[in-house]
Amino acid sequence: MEMKETDMKARTIFLFTLTAAVVATAAMTVVPAAAQQASTTLMVHAVVVRNCTVVTTPVDFGNYDPLVNNRTQPLDQTGTVTVECTKGVAPTVELDTGQNPDGTNRRMAGGTAEFLGYELYADPGRSTIWGTGTQGVTLPVSPGIGGAATPQTIYGRVAAGQNVGPGDYTDTVNVTVVF
Repeated sequence: MEMKETDMKARTIFLFTLTAAVVATAAMTVVPAAAQQASTTLMVHAVVVRNCTVVTTPVDFGNYDPLVNNRTQPLDQTGTVTVECTKGVAPTVELDTGQNPDGTNRRMAGGTAEFLGYELYADPGRSTIWGTGTQGVTLPVSPGIGGAATPQTIYGRVAAGQNVGPGDYTDTVNVTVVF
């Protein structure tokens, strides 16, 4: 059977149309592109500051009796200073001479313009005066947050035999933490 020229032309047109349709369909199919990326670094920064907090409990001597009890015996009492610092800091605690010093001697002032002498010490034997500079007390290196902030005892003494009138005697001592 012989193919007619018109049939051949129709077949060629059909094949050409079919090929064109397949090519067009393939061209319309979306192929996802490979994901692209870029990267860099992010700087994160903080500065941990050296810091300390300080809390005190007062040295309250109570009653001083210059005629009987304290005529020959001093009046001793204690207070505390508690320091907490940033981890690794070894602070020094200094106590100044207060608001009523006579030279380097500490004194409490009474309402009658009289003074009652006292001293603050770093040791229970009351032989090392707790002061400023080289008389400051260096505490152990701080373990930081969560470490036990150990209260340091301040040993106070009012000397015996002071001839003063009755009344309330007070002083304020500045506590400085050097770190």
